[in-house]
Amino acid sequence: MVQASRKALRSQRRGLTQTEQRRAAEAVAQSAKHLIANLNLRTLGAYWPNDGELSGLPILQEALVLGLTCTLPIISNQSLTFARIGPTTRFHPNRYEILEPIQDADSEVPLLQHDALFMPLVGFNETGARLGMGGGYYDRTLAHCLAEPKRPVLIGLAHGFQQCSFPTNPWDIPLDYVLTPEEIFQIKIE
Repeated sequence: MVQASRKALRSQRRGLTQTEQRRAAEAVAQSAKHLIANLNLRTLGAYWPNDGELSGLPILQEALVLGLTCTLPIISNQSLTFARIGPTTRFHPNRYEILEPIQDADSEVPLLQHDALFMPLVGFNETGARLGMGGGYYDRTLAHCLAEPKRPVLIGLAHGFQQCSFPTNPWDIPLDYVLTPEEIFQIKIE
């Protein structure tokens, strides 16, 4: 069931035109701008969009103009590390052909130094569960930080049609917010 949902949602988001994707990313960036200001976020991570994912790059572009620290993930073994980006950052494709910053000794930003992570997803539900691509990179990366007193705010970026029902696993890391072009979902964790 999960694989079928993943396949259908990925196909639907890949079916959006470039104009639809651009408009959705711009709308989400406006919502993100307000959230960043309201939560006083200073260090943000996002991702390079792939496979029809809603782009978080406009959020990072705006954040860089505001002088915030911005990062992109790098696949490292079976989890992620995060590298600071800026106007002179160089990129190369990873094993999935997704662009990653070329990391140097000074560019790594530890996960717990992030105020927020804007995360890709295939689907999400009303409890904040995130259906990813199935690789588990974010779940493994975030697993150790949930008990920390100051952990990043986890914000999923999605199209409205990506809200759906699916079974969850004990290791799934819940989101704090989901931003769609139409609305901001603040997840109430009990």
